[in-house]
Amino acid sequence: MMYWLIPQYLVKKQYQNFAIGYLVLLITAGCLQRLFDHFFYQQLMLNVDSNLLNITPVFKSIILVNTTIIIAAVYKVFQLFLFEQQQVKMLTEQLTQLKNNDNLLIELKSNRRTHHIKESQILYIEGMGNYVNYYLENDEKITVYSSIKAALEPLPAHFIRLHRSYIINTKQISSYNHENVNIRQHVIPRGADITDEMLTPYKSSS
Repeated sequence: MMYWLIPQYLVKKQYQNFAIGYLVLLITAGCLQRLFDHFFYQQLMLNVDSNLLNITPVFKSIILVNTTIIIAAVYKVFQLFLFEQQQVKMLTEQLTQLKNNDNLLIELKSNRRTHHIKESQILYIEGMGNYVNYYLENDEKITVYSSIKAALEPLPAHFIRLHRSYIINTKQISSYNHENVNIRQHVIPRGADITDEMLTPYKSSS
C-alpha cells in the first residue's frame, strides 16, 4: 500500500491525504501484526497466553511496522528519484539533438499556404511588429503572422537574436564588426549586448 500512497499523494504534494493514508496503514498493519503475534507466535509456538488488548504489544507492533514502512518508503522514493532523473536526461538529450539538427523542418503559414523549409535554409528573420519575414538561401522571402520571440522558439541554438528586430543563422555569417553583421549581401544591425563569442562558435564549426 505504501507503494501506492507515495505516487498517488506524496509525489503530487497532497500531504494531508498522504498523512491520513499513512496513519490508516500504520494502525491497520500494527493491529494485524499484533494479531499474528498473539495467535500464531505466542499461543501456537510459545504456548504463552497474553492479553490481546494489551496496549504495550500493540504499540510495539506499530513501531516495528513503522520502521519497516519507512525503509520501504525510502527505497520507493529513491526509485522514483532515479526514474525522474532518467526522464529528465532523456528529454534534455532529445531537446539538444533537436536544437542541433540541421535538417529540422520549420512549418510556416503564409498567404493561406503552408511552407515546410529546413532551418539551414534560413539566412535571417526580420521582425515587423505582428509579422516576421523569413529570408532564405534561394532569395525567397516568406512573411508570417508571428512575433519575433515566437519565431525564435523552435529554432536550433545557432540561431540568435542579434537585434530586437532580427534573428540570424550564425552559420550563414560572412563577416561582422561591432555595428553590424553581413550575411551574403544583407547587412544586419548588431545589438550592443551581442559578443563576438556569440557569433563565432557556430561559424567555426560549419
